[in-house]
Amino acid sequence: MASGARKLELQLLEACKRAYERRLTFGTSGNASVRLGEEILVTPSGCCLGDLTRADIVKVGLSGKKLAGRRQPTRELAMHLELYRARPDIHAILHTHPPHTMAFALLGKAIPPLTPELKLRVGKVVTVKYRPPGSKELASEVATKLRGLAAVLEKHGLVTVGQTPLDALYVAEAVEEAARAAFLTRVLSLRC
Repeated sequence: MASGARKLELQLLEACKRAYERRLTFGTSGNASVRLGEEILVTPSGCCLGDLTRADIVKVGLSGKKLAGRRQPTRELAMHLELYRARPDIHAILHTHPPHTMAFALLGKAIPPLTPELKLRVGKVVTVKYRPPGSKELASEVATKLRGLAAVLEKHGLVTVGQTPLDALYVAEAVEEAARAAFLTRVLSLRC
């Protein structure tokens, strides 16, 4: 593997570890990928993002064909592939389940842009109507709606994108911080 590709693979693992440590995901939920030209390095199905090693990463082509790896790719692979096809400007995708963002996702409510970070760095966070996890319908809907950096998946989670895995992680953190601020603001407004 070329040094640039190795660097991105290590950054993918670091972004996954940080997402788990910062409670943006839990257990074996969540997935991530990075695009290397016509190939994608993607996290495997059924593994904790916080425990991944280089040996766990799966390489697939843009067609979805598995090229290397001992595990099976995430069941959300179709969503990653559709996003990369629709958005040649992105090179990394992170799908997480942050608790405050999930509260908004479960209620089908938009996250208000209360924080400067969300307004300035992320922009509009779109909400994607519920489609079953791992389905082609979800993949298509996300690829159609996500024109910025983040999308809340109704009753499901959060998808963020960027040029690198760490960029996608920072977007997820900004969205979760805005969701947390909105949640706390609503709770405090009921008590004050």
